[in-house]
Amino acid sequence: MDLTHEALPEAVRRGLQRMQMDGVHFAPVRHHSPACALALQAMVRELRPEAILIEGPDSFDALLPLLHDARTRPPVAILSQAAGDGDGATRSAFFPFCDYSPEWVALQLARETGADAAFIDLPWQVSARTGHAASHEQADTARAHSLMAERYLAHSAWVAALARACGCRDQDELWDHLFELRTPAALRDWRRLFGDVFAYCAMARAGYEPEVLEAEGSLARERHMAAHIRRHQAALTGAGRAGTVVVVCGGFHAIALQQLLAGDDCTAAHQAAPQPAAGLPARDWLVRYGFERLDALNGYEAGMPSPAWHQW
Repeated sequence: MDLTHEALPEAVRRGLQRMQMDGVHFAPVRHHSPACALALQAMVRELRPEAILIEGPDSFDALLPLLHDARTRPPVAILSQAAGDGDGATRSAFFPFCDYSPEWVALQLARETGADAAFIDLPWQVSARTGHAASHEQADTARAHSLMAERYLAHSAWVAALARACGCRDQDELWDHLFELRTPAALRDWRRLFGDVFAYCAMARAGYEPEVLEAEGSLARERHMAAHIRRHQAALTGAGRAGTVVVVCGGFHAIALQQLLAGDDCTAAHQAAPQPAAGLPARDWLVRYGFERLDALNGYEAGMPSPAWHQW
């Protein structure tokens, strides 16, 4: 199925033309997708970017030496903890990596190519303080959740309709059918694959109102990420290193980041991102993890089914 067909809405077709804009190349991914990881390898080795910016709380930058250490071997995760406003309860979240997680591959490629690596999302401490954490949590409030939740793809009416049209039972089977089962050469055709991922996720996003995305924190996160991208572009230019920047982000956010960077007249562009409270401590730790906790069949919101099999 051709996800870049002319029948796509104008905003999505415009986004496909913006996959590269002012030196910024977008790599929209599904978290823990081997297909996206292979495409990202091909992309970075071809482009040799000056910087690789990764969707993930920017407080994680303090852990980059550990993440780059050759002795750190996935599956691992970053555990973040913070106290929410009002109730003082500790809220916890994990950001997991396995060998084929695009975010992990991005970190290793930065080390391999000498590119700057940085995380660009809101710190978990800010999300917990502003109350956005509450909309992400499971019914069991004592359970830590994932900072990589992909509930929008799972609940998209457009994705569900596409799955039915393709004879697939759910979004995981549809994703395998459209992306993971491509030939090795097609998986490394990163322009085509990331274009298709962009269109797939942008169409899924089209079913959600801006008010919903604002209330649960997506727009605040996207404003924060766009500001980081601009700062990195300016820093590279100021240092005489104006070159390519690769942005590795969940496909759901790619079209909004493009609109913010382009200055489009959209709701997200006219509101300020929340900032960390003065003295708010960053509480992030690198911890061991396991495949059973990464398995979508065990309830992991951003997981692929059978992660050990996917790694193999």
